[in-house]
Amino acid sequence: MVRGKLLIVASAILFLVASVASAYTPGVPTGLAGAPGEDTCANCHDNLNNGPGSATITAPSQYSAGETIEVTVDVSHVGQEKWGFTLTALDDSNNPVGDFVVTDAERTQLDIDGGNGRQYMMHTEPGTDTGVLDSSPGWTFQWVAPAARPAVTFYLAALAANDAQGTNGDYTYTATHTSSQLETGLAEPDVTTWGRMKSLYR
Repeated sequence: MVRGKLLIVASAILFLVASVASAYTPGVPTGLAGAPGEDTCANCHDNLNNGPGSATITAPSQYSAGETIEVTVDVSHVGQEKWGFTLTALDDSNNPVGDFVVTDAERTQLDIDGGNGRQYMMHTEPGTDTGVLDSSPGWTFQWVAPAARPAVTFYLAALAANDAQGTNGDYTYTATHTSSQLETGLAEPDVTTWGRMKSLYR
């Protein structure tokens, strides 16, 4: 009877360990994008920017008020074969800015921190691309700019994992990208007769 109870307890422990090891595969807890005041995936996976790989954010350097822009995230590390990311967008005061839009629901998802309102784009379980070697296929989504004129900084923490049980041998990479809003206050053209005459001799 005691032996049976021990087997049940041992099985429960193994299940718990396996669950913890893969707990973040469907997504990432909020607050781990490496933004000011945040941790990163290295909080569990170690090796923060301590490897031969890299993470990148591709987005325009400028945007117009209310514009919807495309954002792409990539991570690479030779020999790794499982991938993940989390990304947020903040203004100069570290407040959330704009709105993310999921365009590939199979591979990306959106989560919001109820405490500070920060939005986080992140991978889904199929979006970890398990078995794809050396470089992730990348994740693409949209960001809708606000009507105001703040600069926005995208903060990214990306994971290059080895798909083994546990977190040993995993690498975390961070990146940032800043976009500013286009200035629209152009000088009015001189449409007077004198203005037209001056333009002929420039």
